[in-house]
Amino acid sequence: MNKFIKSKLLYLIATIVTILGMAGAPAQAALVNFYSATGKLGLSVDGCGTSADECNIRVNKPSATSTVKIAFLMTAASPGATLADNSISLAGQPIAWAESVLSNVIGISNYRADVTSVVKPIIDGAAVGLSNIVVNESVATSGRVDGSVLVVVFDDPSQTKDSSVLLNFGAQSSAGDTFNVTLASPIDPAVPGAQLDMGLGISFGYQENSTNQNSMVQINGQTLTSSAGGDDDGEHANGALLTVGGIGDSNDNPADPLALATNARSDDELYSLLPFLTSSTTAISTYTVNASSDDNIFFAYFQSSTPAIIGSGILLSQLVDTHTVGATHDVQAVITDTNGVPQPNISVTFTVTTGPNAGQTFTANTDANGKANFSYPGTGGVGSDAIEASFVSSNNTITSNVLNVTWTAPVLQIALSQTVDTHPVGTSHEVQAVITDENGAPQPNVSVTFTVTSGPNAGQTFTANTDANGKANFSYPGTGGVGSDAIEASFVSSNNTITSNVLNVSWTAPVIKTPAPVPGLGGFALLFTALLLGFVGALMSRRNPAR
Repeated sequence: MNKFIKSKLLYLIATIVTILGMAGAPAQAALVNFYSATGKLGLSVDGCGTSADECNIRVNKPSATSTVKIAFLMTAASPGATLADNSISLAGQPIAWAESVLSNVIGISNYRADVTSVVKPIIDGAAVGLSNIVVNESVATSGRVDGSVLVVVFDDPSQTKDSSVLLNFGAQSSAGDTFNVTLASPIDPAVPGAQLDMGLGISFGYQENSTNQNSMVQINGQTLTSSAGGDDDGEHANGALLTVGGIGDSNDNPADPLALATNARSDDELYSLLPFLTSSTTAISTYTVNASSDDNIFFAYFQSSTPAIIGSGILLSQLVDTHTVGATHDVQAVITDTNGVPQPNISVTFTVTTGPNAGQTFTANTDANGKANFSYPGTGGVGSDAIEASFVSSNNTITSNVLNVTWTAPVLQIALSQTVDTHPVGTSHEVQAVITDENGAPQPNVSVTFTVTSGPNAGQTFTANTDANGKANFSYPGTGGVGSDAIEASFVSSNNTITSNVLNVSWTAPVIKTPAPVPGLGGFALLFTALLLGFVGALMSRRNPAR
């Protein structure tokens, strides 16, 4: 028998009495979802196990604009050991545990703590890429600790689309255990950018020299791997047996899912589940079993390109996360039980909790597929709304993940038109402005300023509001003389002046008509008439001398 296997078996036997009589041991539990988030997120996962007092655990900062949203430390004790508060420190700060569970077969205690207050001040100011944080086990003594996993979730505005992160902690039964994931909508594996990654954290595994200490993982009944486990994030020694899929690992799945491990790197515990999906898959069942009945699967995480939940609960999803003000936003909630089965006829309350449309709410029952929908108009202005959904179960309010939708100012445009482009001086000219958004929707009640910018009538101006059809009109008299006017219209949007196209209108001299001659009068007749009128005028002046 392999020397290390003997040592490991003796190590287990030596702890049985301690386990059976253990006082104050953590409660037993399988993997349970303890954190989920949806948004523009980054994720860093790393682990370390050591037989010395301390080891470096890494954090990968994804971008210069990313900041730590939340961080968790999970530590697996050696079989039979318990870890008191403050027995592990991170970056020199003692850690108090928020939760602990006990493996139901091998007596390993697992611990979890929120360490955001420790990690955030270090990483927010750090450069992009890898940073080291020291985990110290000296108070607990290293032999009582197999290793630790650090998970950091980032808010990362540089991401181009939303993703979901699900974190699960506990202790899978080595004899076989299942947890279920529900996707808000199917992930088509053929679509660029599709993602559904899973990582596992495992302690007390050893795979050197073909020991067959392997965990098998199945996805929806199909084998993903038969070689999970090992100590590639620790050492080949009791008190340092740790592996987790994360930094430095690839989500390429084992080429042969039925092959057993031959060394600690046969499987790196980071996987892509896309090969197990079709374009209609929304329910994912994950089954794990450990052939040697002594590996401790204490952590699992998922990162997906669509919102997801594990087990029972309510999941909120949306197809788009940005609209122009005035558009309508749609979200959908789905409720499932612990086996991922949709739950019909449950009353769901949707609420816009913060943002320009805060206070909008709606209640609807789930349909036969466990789904309920909510639509609302974004009339509150520019900003970002936070939306959540909830339902009541056994007098407890169960709340969904939070979605964010950004409302931007509409991109408006103005077009100026006229029916004619030439007039005689002294007549009137008419133009019409139409304001629409980027989708061609007319914009009512917008103040439009018309201006004759050059030409004989330069300086004439007029202001009018658009009507229900987004139209406003301007009419002016061309009294400035002959020439060509240039006319434009403008309005103000988000403190920016938007100007229309320029129209030109030509003003011509009016046509003056000469009176037509009196019919039948020739040139001589006209001369005779003029002389006659002159004679009469002279005669009248003699009869009326000046006095």
